[in-house]
Amino acid sequence: MGIQEVKTAEALDGLLKASDSALVLVYFWAEFHEACKPGGQMDQVLKALESKYQSGVVLVKAEAEQLATTAEAYGVTMVPTFLFFKGGNKVDSLEGAKPKELLAKIEANLRTTTSSSKNVTAKSSAATTALAD
Repeated sequence: MGIQEVKTAEALDGLLKASDSALVLVYFWAEFHEACKPGGQMDQVLKALESKYQSGVVLVKAEAEQLATTAEAYGVTMVPTFLFFKGGNKVDSLEGAKPKELLAKIEANLRTTTSSSKNVTAKSSAATTALAD
């Protein structure tokens, strides 16, 4: 499925509604943050997540300034912020560039979704290693 980049609130809402019971991870980022080390690191983390969870997690990138009203509505106060959704509802969040904590939250949220956890494929130890760094 790949990492989906949304540019409008309508696109994000549609994606959340269409994802049914799958775990959706929305990464709110900002252009200015990508230039610094933690911000740039998170793109690599997302690529590792894409490899590790090919069909178990829907990965979404949303630029916080472009979707300012949506970000504010979901309580995003800093970048990066990761929001977790199931059935269109926000179920968890993580602020900051914290790859190990992000991986732990993904695993915890997948465990609470029985149907999604059956579809999770841990593809490579390289992806896990990249997330742990």
